[in-house]
Amino acid sequence: VVSLDRKNARDLSLTDIKELVDLVVIDASFISLRIIIPPAINLLKPEGDLIALVKPQFEVGKEQVENKGIIKNPKKHLEVLIRLNSFMKKQGWPITNIVPSPITGQKGNREFLIHCPGKVNSKIIEDDHIRNMINI
Repeated sequence: VVSLDRKNARDLSLTDIKELVDLVVIDASFISLRIIIPPAINLLKPEGDLIALVKPQFEVGKEQVENKGIIKNPKKHLEVLIRLNSFMKKQGWPITNIVPSPITGQKGNREFLIHCPGKVNSKIIEDDHIRNMINI
């Protein structure tokens, strides 16, 4: 286990951990996953796994954040997850599982967990699955 607390995730490189890893787990705040996932992927073995906590309040533009930083509108959740799904496919690490987090964010924000394996042995998540999960 290599903890990189307080490390700027934008600057992650193999020199930080010395060898490729089997698993990267991301729980980041105040930054979009689309910024920090690419350097994190570079740390993974080809057959590794990425698990990330999606916090919609950091994925929507600042102008879309609702009262006190809470994202209540399910359409915004849907937009965030569909955009992230497309992004992960382009990265070559498609989402194969996505679930609502059993724990809400600090201010009650709805959050989600994604799983992106390097070797896809299960069905890749399609946008319709996300729509059904969000109930839109």
